Amino acid sequence: MCKPRLWGAAIAMTTVLVAATAHADVKVGVTAAVNPQAIGQPPTEPERMLLVGSDNFANEKITTGPEGQAQLLFLDGSSISVGPSANLTIDQYVYDTDKKVGKFAISAAQGVFKLVGGAISKTEEIVIKTPVATAGIRGGIANFDAQPGQPLHAQFLFGTSLRVTAQGVTQEVTRPGFEILVVPGQPPGSPVRMTTAEVRGSFSQFQGRSRMSGSGQPGQFGQTGGQAGGQEPPQDQALVQSGVSSSTGSNQAPSTLSTVGGPNVFFNGGFNPNTNTIIQNIIDPASNGNLTNSLAAGTLYGHFYCCSPFLDGTFNTSTLAATPDTTNNFTFSAQLTGSNVTFTLPVSGSGQTAQNQTFNFPYTPGSPFSFSNLALLSGDTISGTGLVTPDSQFFYIFGQDTPAPGNNCGGNGGGGDCKFGLFAGVPTPQSQIPTSGVSTYNIDPIFDTIPFVHTSGGSPLLSNVGGPGTAISPLFVRWSPVLDPALAANNPQRAVILQASLVISGTGANQQSGLFGVTGGFFQEANSTISMGGGLIGYALPCATCPSVRVGSGIASAQISTPSGLGNAIYGPNANYIVAVPDIMNASPGNPNTRTPAEQIQIPFGTPASQQANNGDIFVNVLTQNASTSSATQLAANGTQTSQTLVGYTGGGITSTSGMSPSGFGGAGGPNVSITTDATSNRVQASFTVTDVLNGTNYGLQFGSTSGFNDGRSAFITDQVFGARDAVTTSGGPVSTINGSTANFSRMFMVSAATVPIDFTSFAGPGVTACTCSFMQWGWWIGEVDPTSAQNRFLGTWVAGTLPGAGQISPALGSATFNGHAIATVSSNVGQYIAAGAYYQYWNFGTASGTVSIGTATGPFDRGGALGAGGTMITGAISAPGGTGNQVNFNGGISNGSGVSGNLTGSFFANVKTADPIAGVGGSFAVTNGSTYKAAGTFAGCRAGTPC
Repeated sequence: MCKPRLWGAAIAMTTVLVAATAHADVKVGVTAAVNPQAIGQPPTEPERMLLVGSDNFANEKITTGPEGQAQLLFLDGSSISVGPSANLTIDQYVYDTDKKVGKFAISAAQGVFKLVGGAISKTEEIVIKTPVATAGIRGGIANFDAQPGQPLHAQFLFGTSLRVTAQGVTQEVTRPGFEILVVPGQPPGSPVRMTTAEVRGSFSQFQGRSRMSGSGQPGQFGQTGGQAGGQEPPQDQALVQSGVSSSTGSNQAPSTLSTVGGPNVFFNGGFNPNTNTIIQNIIDPASNGNLTNSLAAGTLYGHFYCCSPFLDGTFNTSTLAATPDTTNNFTFSAQLTGSNVTFTLPVSGSGQTAQNQTFNFPYTPGSPFSFSNLALLSGDTISGTGLVTPDSQFFYIFGQDTPAPGNNCGGNGGGGDCKFGLFAGVPTPQSQIPTSGVSTYNIDPIFDTIPFVHTSGGSPLLSNVGGPGTAISPLFVRWSPVLDPALAANNPQRAVILQASLVISGTGANQQSGLFGVTGGFFQEANSTISMGGGLIGYALPCATCPSVRVGSGIASAQISTPSGLGNAIYGPNANYIVAVPDIMNASPGNPNTRTPAEQIQIPFGTPASQQANNGDIFVNVLTQNASTSSATQLAANGTQTSQTLVGYTGGGITSTSGMSPSGFGGAGGPNVSITTDATSNRVQASFTVTDVLNGTNYGLQFGSTSGFNDGRSAFITDQVFGARDAVTTSGGPVSTINGSTANFSRMFMVSAATVPIDFTSFAGPGVTACTCSFMQWGWWIGEVDPTSAQNRFLGTWVAGTLPGAGQISPALGSATFNGHAIATVSSNVGQYIAAGAYYQYWNFGTASGTVSIGTATGPFDRGGALGAGGTMITGAISAPGGTGNQVNFNGGISNGSGVSGNLTGSFFANVKTADPIAGVGGSFAVTNGSTYKAAGTFAGCRAGTPC
């Protein structure tokens, strides 16, 4: 921070002592801004018109006319702004420049004054005497309105305290935005919160008078002053030569600014407490949380997280969460100035009592930083990155403290590294949260590689994230006037969110894979604040032979505290920035949502409860609304929403804890998938009927809903972008069934492929391209259900479209070929992985029969997997069970001629927009060699020459 220049050559002395009885005029400050009709009268000199640069003296009397205004700067950085028709006298000024201490007193006979305390006010009250009462202010800013015969208004805007004494009674206020009123002849009243209008009214006395011209360098009042007759002195030069800085007391502001509006308050570099923008830091409680006209970009609210914010040993196997340690979630304040952030925290070393220490973080916004030897613990190294948004509505700094030998980290009792996070912004008023359209948010997962998926022990869950085979979607939002999914019992519509991440990297035994998904919405909490909330379900295979890892828990926008009552970290003028933390939103029909702070954890498949533990680190994701024209943004912005029901197929693999023997499903019967999208409610519902081809177990799996209770379980963004978590009852129980009985629990997620458009080359090699058709959808899903004590984990794909009528397909159509892709989950002697190949189908409508090939010469199936580096081609003959009169569905046996065989079932899909009944095909298949190789999945293809 810049230090004010206090001394010029003419007054270079160590201490200035000034009293009302001084025999010589002693300079104590300078006039920094002025409008005419401002007069100064030193004790031994005649009256003179004040100009910018005019010296001010002890015991000087300052008067202003109806158009007069002035600002006086003093040697310690204090300032007094004087409004029209005012009369004040500088009674006492004592200042020791070495010790930065002194005494300061004025008498204000009448008028409106604003006092900004400098160095003196940090250790001693500045005293203001009026005809009605005497006031004292410490370390801050106050307004005074003293009119003859009228009550005194003393308004506290910033700082440590304001005390007002009259009739032997003293009232004190320490919260900014409060006023003490003193009626003549009576004791002062109790502090009362001011409205924004009241603050603006007092500050209007300090606004510039436009009739005056100046030197072109604006002063406090928007003018630099002038002189009759058109002559203007060299005002800027006079001010520079005065020896008193043109800076104000804000350059000596307290290191802690937490008293402005309560805890967790931040100011950016544009904030100057000596200007009239201070009125925008006072929140009007009557505004019902609408801060449009009362909160400036300079006021930022947020949090500091440190060390290990979650308690060890608090893991809950039911909620997959650990309880937070509130002692490591600091409420504090900071000042952001240029490339420095200064803040104060309670810290302690080994065997020491916690003490407040102030830290200064120099960094370049958006760039990494690293520095050592902070005051926190000598020898520690701090490293990380920071961001300040161009609109100054949000900033964050996240990093890691690496302790020096012998030190611990932030008092958490361990010697290892600890992470910390600092973020703040201008909260979005509820009235400014969008109510229509689509937004996409870029996601910065800070310390992790996959959004909302927290790593354990500092090691990433999947090491190849970010390389080929990674598809991380933005966070999609479909806005709605109905923000509350629990309270809007008479309206099923929701503002919904969706995010998914898909990783398939490598082939065969060298592959790692994972699918992770978030759905949710914007919730109105019990305190009437709006919060983003949702849930995460994810599964990963760190290697082909590794047990799969399940991750999951709730996410929500971080809780903060503001004077207006806005309690969640949604920032910017239109919800531009959101900070997500691991809080669980507990919704129930007809009741406000409540949140349970908890950290998401990971559970390797089959891990005994005694070995399950929390991760003990920081889980934070920063979301920034995307204004670019990326393909994802265009897809969301231009995509249509159609209420429709699609039917189709699903296929994939099943792994059970009972012996960990892989199974599979797919290839038998007709359509077993139904997906309904509802544009009215922004929701989607899906039903998958899955039969284990080895043991015959039947699963009725339910995702999302389009009516009734939802709890943020599904999101319909566009016809191509949608997803859903497992459906639950109003009490949070599962809806899915196993052999007709309700499952003990279910944790599942399904998503459209367009949400996570992955490059097939990473796991299928060249020559295999995903089929993308607007009239037909396909996608991914993962899940886990528990019939008794054995967990059954699924990994599969699905395909769905609109079935044509039987009469729409006739022999007159001749023949057609279809091209696309086939994807399967493979369980083999080298492990479990995902394989793909090109799909080809020929169909003769005259004979209701044809041929298929999973894998082609240029795009073989399972290349690099258990069947060899070159993969394989699985072919067969298919036919329509209904003959030429009903060719909607088809099936047949398939094999590769080398011991791998099975069956395939599918259907034709219609393009309703073009009235084409045979625009595409889709279905499922399953193959095995009987012992060491099993593969099950789905296929999709478009008719050659048909636009998709």
